[in-house]
Amino acid sequence: MIGYEQALALILGDAPSQAIEAVALDQAAGRVLAAAVSSAVALPGFDNSAMDGFAVATAGRCLPTGHEIDVVGAQAAGDGRVASDCGAFEIMTGARLPYGLDSV
Repeated sequence: MIGYEQALALILGDAPSQAIEAVALDQAAGRVLAAAVSSAVALPGFDNSAMDGFAVATAGRCLPTGHEIDVVGAQAAGDGRVASDCGAFEIMTGARLPYGLDSV
């Protein structure tokens, strides 16, 4: 058995190098980027949920075990901004975090 570094060197040694070329976006399907691309602005431009769950207000503190909060609404990806001064919202991945809530 060979180690990772040796295996990688063997693979890269046999892999043909490709020339870098610029193509129009509509011609880019099936191609691989030659360099990383990053955005000059944070996207999306709002706080959003990275997972399905329940959005709640914690003010940065841990909620005690067994703490119960009424679910007062739902927020799906693509929904407009809503506010909540009490309760929790069922929330989908990618959905905008309701104003006043800070944790999922």
